[in-house]
Amino acid sequence: MTGQMTAAQRIVASGGNEWYTPAQYIEAARATFGGVIDLDPASCPKANETVRARKIYTAEDDGLKHDWHGTVWLNPPYGNLAGKFVQHFVDQIRKGNILAGIVLVNSHTTDTKWFQPLWDMLLCFTDHRIDFQAGDHSQRTGSTHGSVFAYYGFNDLAFQAEFDPFGRIVKGRGLRWHHTAPAPLPPPRFYNFVTYGGADALAGSRGRDDLAA
Repeated sequence: MTGQMTAAQRIVASGGNEWYTPAQYIEAARATFGGVIDLDPASCPKANETVRARKIYTAEDDGLKHDWHGTVWLNPPYGNLAGKFVQHFVDQIRKGNILAGIVLVNSHTTDTKWFQPLWDMLLCFTDHRIDFQAGDHSQRTGSTHGSVFAYYGFNDLAFQAEFDPFGRIVKGRGLRWHHTAPAPLPPPRFYNFVTYGGADALAGSRGRDDLAA
């Protein structure tokens, strides 16, 4: 049956975790961060030709064994490792190590235990299927599901502006668990759960207080 699996099925199997994010999403993340990606903790030299992070951790480095600092882009390995990388992302926020971060996961994982903290962030649910590139550039995924970008940081308007072209922006519940962190940074300012048409709505007459239900 393995030979009959679609590419999308292979990327969620534990053996198929070397898939690169297309450049347009990386550039949106870079712009959200103000022009610099400090760390990609699940990467390789080939992937970093696009990401251009100041520092990367490869599979050999094992990013889960390290602290993550600064602005972090994370497209976690697919399969069994995805949840562990997302949990480490959340733990590093709690420690105050991550200034801003974006994590990209499959939209069909929203019911998993490890996804639940991401509901407290600013999210972009894609209105299309991302065509991930295989590590050897031999094929693209032809993905059969959408994706979610989760953003933690202080420039939520920048995230909305950059990621609005990719789908629906959803404001989360606020970082309810942030008070447990020994972090020197205050929590990002989020509002009540609400969805809206995107960055164009922010250019209208409504102020930020109008977004709070």
